[in-house]
Amino acid sequence: MILFFDNMLAQNLFQNADFEDYYGCPTGIGQFDSLKNWKSVIPNPDYFNCETLTPLISDSFAFSGIGYVGIGAHGNEFTTMETFGQKLLFSLLPSKSYNLSFYTKKPISGIYSDTCSGVSIYGLKNYMPLDTLIVSMSQINAAILLGNSSKIQNIFWEKKSITLNPSDTIDYITFTVNLANTCDVYYFIDSVSLTINNTDHILELGENNLSISPNPNAGIFNINLPDLKYQHLQFAIVNATGQLVKTVSASNSKLNHELDCKELPNGLYNLIVKADGIPLHTTKFIIHR
Repeated sequence: MILFFDNMLAQNLFQNADFEDYYGCPTGIGQFDSLKNWKSVIPNPDYFNCETLTPLISDSFAFSGIGYVGIGAHGNEFTTMETFGQKLLFSLLPSKSYNLSFYTKKPISGIYSDTCSGVSIYGLKNYMPLDTLIVSMSQINAAILLGNSSKIQNIFWEKKSITLNPSDTIDYITFTVNLANTCDVYYFIDSVSLTINNTDHILELGENNLSISPNPNAGIFNINLPDLKYQHLQFAIVNATGQLVKTVSASNSKLNHELDCKELPNGLYNLIVKADGIPLHTTKFIIHR
């Protein structure tokens, strides 16, 4: 049985991709730390939710739900190009191709309604700086430019797509203004997605060939896999709210793997099995003591 179903290929590697989950309702602009999973890299991106009013004139609220974000830059060489990002559910691998998409629009009018620029996507390995006092992502030596969107010229939500072909392993993805040092710009962003693009690596993994035992368990359990030809194997544990709580890299020479999750509280979890950068299977298990 081939487990390369469409939903496996379409697994979004971003968490809180619609910007709906928050720690507390933002009451004004610049309160990006209210948003779960996402972080401010170059200050100060904005987070809008709970009917927070934006001072920038827009045609509507969020593209989906009620949460969305915004980044901007002033039109001079000393401006900071606001940036936000997050750690991915799984790392991007240099041997794979990925599709990143998001919905965006610009303000209807005002000083931030220029159309000279778009959004740039940068990747980082191992570490992502927070609220760093720099002008742009290009100043970070470890940052890799993965792609640029076309210019954002629409006052209504439009979809932008960028194909990513990373040259190195990428653990973090950031969104930033694309070198807008000649005009004033501001972009609203919502509904981001990052999925595997290439399908040249089809692996055999059937429901009857993968098992978790015991299930339920007290936090220690075994994963039994078929004999697959892969180089890199990774397990991810996601809780019932969609938060990534644990990742484990494993040997590719073993068919039986013991996972120790005693630190996790009782509850329902998803186990995601990934081989050579490709999600193969998602199954549920319960921790109960």
